[in-house]
Amino acid sequence: MDLIDLFYAMQINLEGSLEDVYNEISSSNGGDNVWLKLYVDSKAVLLDVRYSNEHDLSKNIKELDNSISRCKEIQSKISDPHTASYISKIIKLNSDIYSISQELLNNPQVSKEYLLYGPYYYYYNIKLVEKYNRYGNGFVGILNKLIESNNFNSLLKMEFPHYFKVIYPQRKEKKIEAISSKMTNIQSLPTELDGRKVLSASAGVIHADSSVLKLELFDNKIQDGDIVSINFNGDWIYNNISLETKT
Repeated sequence: MDLIDLFYAMQINLEGSLEDVYNEISSSNGGDNVWLKLYVDSKAVLLDVRYSNEHDLSKNIKELDNSISRCKEIQSKISDPHTASYISKIIKLNSDIYSISQELLNNPQVSKEYLLYGPYYYYYNIKLVEKYNRYGNGFVGILNKLIESNNFNSLLKMEFPHYFKVIYPQRKEKKIEAISSKMTNIQSLPTELDGRKVLSASAGVIHADSSVLKLELFDNKIQDGDIVSINFNGDWIYNNISLETKT
């Protein structure tokens, strides 16, 4: 994803530099800056979807709709059939982009295999990018042909990459049941439990800073049949467990 973000940054810098050189946005045939505005608005919608920017997406969709309407006004004034064909395709593709983006905002439909990725990832990669790029006979490729064939004083426009998203499985934590004590107001260790003597020494006292403990019990050197039991405030958690050489 870092490489894709770098691509966008380089694209913006390149377009800005070339605009300074060629003095972009010069009207030709009454339509050059209209196509540029359409490209800017369409690109804004795509990037809003790319970055899940719902707040700006609604506004930019309206801007795109206005640009499409302006292009339709110019379409009726074009006499050259070759140019008219390009314009018709451009309007159709941007109308599709408008409708798809509206669907994303109002009632997104995501294929089952993309549910984990989320609607914005799905709509950007699966539904929208092909409306821009040449491999899908997209808007940018046709716009570049229109610019070249009409000698518009406008820069060729760039395509947009897909982006990738890694989905990590949710970690399932083992639920530890809390054990409530039957004994209250414990001041000291009992001397006897269930008829068994309790032996303790100060060296055997363990201080803990957490309410969750992990105990590892083992015998010294050899397995000789020793058993252990664990009692928590009067409740037996384990009783007569043999200490084995292997778990």
